[in-house]
Amino acid sequence: MTNEKYLVGGVGRNSAGKLKARYSTLSVADTLDRQVRANNTDLLYVDLPRPMTRDEIPAYLLTLEAFNSVQAYRECLEAANTNHALKGKPTRGAKAPRPPKAKPVKAPKVAKAVKAPKVKLPAKTEDDDLLIEELKAIVA
Repeated sequence: MTNEKYLVGGVGRNSAGKLKARYSTLSVADTLDRQVRANNTDLLYVDLPRPMTRDEIPAYLLTLEAFNSVQAYRECLEAANTNHALKGKPTRGAKAPRPPKAKPVKAPKVAKAVKAPKVKLPAKTEDDDLLIEELKAIVA
């Protein structure tokens, strides 16, 4: 569970007719505007006295007369308080960290065989033949 802090808390009935506890980091006016655009009804939001976590907000709202006097609101906040505190319901955006992707192992590079450069010998001439004959005569 994350420790995200919210500035606004309240209740609202969604378009399916279910009453839900809601929290926001926006102002009350912005939160109400978003809820109205989402076709939510029975909206009651208040500014929190300090930034609070999801676990703290329902308990605080139950101390206020506006929420405690309406039975549906009181039941909704009691259920929300139980859900978050006991079940450890993850907060919005809380995801398990992904394991790092395994990188493929590259095969070691094999060095290519280097070919010896071709050496071009000069063509034999008659002078070379005479020189070789003279050397053979000296040796003999």
